[in-house]
Amino acid sequence: MKKIALLPFLLALIATSVFAQAKPKFNYAAQKAIIPADLGQVYLGMPLKDLAARIDISKAEADDRFDWLELQIPFAKGNVTGLVVRVHGLSMEEKAEILRETRVKKEAANGAVYETDVKQIKPGAVFSKGFVYSMYVGFKQTIDLKKYLDGVYGKGTERTADDPYHFYDTQWIKKTQDGLVTMIRAFHKDGARDLQLLGMIDGTEWDPGVN
Repeated sequence: MKKIALLPFLLALIATSVFAQAKPKFNYAAQKAIIPADLGQVYLGMPLKDLAARIDISKAEADDRFDWLELQIPFAKGNVTGLVVRVHGLSMEEKAEILRETRVKKEAANGAVYETDVKQIKPGAVFSKGFVYSMYVGFKQTIDLKKYLDGVYGKGTERTADDPYHFYDTQWIKKTQDGLVTMIRAFHKDGARDLQLLGMIDGTEWDPGVN
C-alpha cells in the first residue's frame, strides 16, 4: 500500500525535474537591460527556432564556412539599421539541411545593380538545434552612439591611443540576471556606429574557459 501511495508523488517529482531541465537557461527578461530595445525580444542563448519566430530571417545571407552559422539579417527599425547573428550548435550537415543557394540582385557602391549567388534559409526549414551566442548591431549615423551606450551601460573601458589592436572603441563586461557574462564592444569613432554583444557561453568562440 505504501508503494502505491508513493507512485503519484514520484511521478510528480519526475515531471517537475523534467520541466526544470527543459527550462531555458537564458532569457530575454534577464538580458533586457543590455539588448537595444529596437531589436525586440531577442537575446543571447536564444534558440534559432525562437529567433525565426521573432524576426524574419528568410532573406538573411548565411555564411556556413566556420564552426558557427552567421546570418546577415535585413533589419531596420528605429535607430537600428542592420543585424548579424552567429549561431552555435549546428554541424556542417545540419547547416546544409536548412540552407539553399540562390541568386539575388545587389547594388554596388556606384549604384550599379548586379547578380550574385548567396546562401539563404530554405523555405520551410525546421530548426531543431542551434542558438544565438553573439549579435552585431548597426546604428544610424545620426545617433550619438557613445552617449547612448554610456547611458545604458555606464562608463566602459576606453581603447588607449597606444593600443596596437582595435577590438573596440569602448568595452564593457556585464553579467545578466540569468548568469550570462557578456562582452559588449562598441565602435563609435571615425563615423562607425556598431555594437557587438558577445555571449561568453561554453563551447562557443567566446567560451570563458578559452578567452
